[in-house]
Amino acid sequence: STLAGGKRAVSYAICPDYRYGISLSLGAEYAVAELYDFCLSRVDYRIAGVLGSPYEQVIRQAAALIRQLVEQAGLKKEKLFGISVAISGTVDSEKGILLDLTGSNASGKWGKNLPLARDLRAALDFSGPVCVDNLCSFSGY
Repeated sequence: STLAGGKRAVSYAICPDYRYGISLSLGAEYAVAELYDFCLSRVDYRIAGVLGSPYEQVIRQAAALIRQLVEQAGLKKEKLFGISVAISGTVDSEKGILLDLTGSNASGKWGKNLPLARDLRAALDFSGPVCVDNLCSFSGY
């Protein structure tokens, strides 16, 4: 209240189409990419089967899903503020490295110590942040 000497009230509005984010979930069977607006409302999504695919192919498929979402929405890459990658496995989230994939049929499937954030960024030619964490950690967020 300004009557009591406080600060004058200010109103803000969030513009949902200001920027967008991509949420990518990777598992041993499926890759799911979702496009979210600035209000965290899902705009669109794509799913691809990755069962039995090698790591390099999964990265290419994930990048293709993301490109499809961005193109379908008529966005430029500059409108993306970041990409989050949730994966079933042990992760070094600070470095964006998948230490080991886990899951029912993942034993030794992709290898260990994979630079997932770097590889996805390179496949997309994307300079923004790519955050990688364990699926359970993102579920908690």
